[in-house]
Amino acid sequence: MNIEQAKKAIKTAWILALVSGGITLIYGIFSKHIQYFVPIKANLWSILNAFIIFGLAFGVYKKSRFCAVIMFVYFFDSQFRFSINSWTISNIPLALVFLFYFYQGIRGTNYYHKLAADEENKQYEQN
Repeated sequence: MNIEQAKKAIKTAWILALVSGGITLIYGIFSKHIQYFVPIKANLWSILNAFIIFGLAFGVYKKSRFCAVIMFVYFFDSQFRFSINSWTISNIPLALVFLFYFYQGIRGTNYYHKLAADEENKQYEQN
């Protein structure tokens, strides 16, 4: 992976994180209109969940390795819990696509920092 591929993987990961956060936020806001009874805690948790995802997306945008890993784990955990709680597997194909690109974001942030450090070391050695 070169620096351009790393940047592309990072960009794809944070954009998909924004999409995931947006879907979660829309669900949190409109879920009481979709179903007859949704506890207020579920709505608030979905909205808080969306803002956590937005924060992690910003971290990935800033090329944070920590945020990339946490985004992957957080998304995996939420999708796993959703599948278990709803007894459905219809979300798995799309979740796998998101997880693949979040993993690529992890790789991208790691390679970006490795390549940036190598470049910095080359410049230091030249001086």
